[in-house]
Amino acid sequence: MNRFIRIAITTMLLSLCLGACSSHKSSETRVMTEHQRDSTIAASKLPGADVVGKALEQSDSAKARADQPLPP
Repeated sequence: MNRFIRIAITTMLLSLCLGACSSHKSSETRVMTEHQRDSTIAASKLPGADVVGKALEQSDSAKARADQPLPP
């Protein structure tokens, strides 16, 4: 019986230590923009990735046209 209690307490302490370590979050959180996520998908071999790539090209060219100054 004494051995069982010792094993149970050791298991609980180990579980608490491991649980406390896993809940610690890093102060650095990496957040990707929507464009970065879409670029990553477009570069992958996922089904439909080529469509995402073409949509990004269209979006980028439309943004470039919109950013150009108007002629006087």
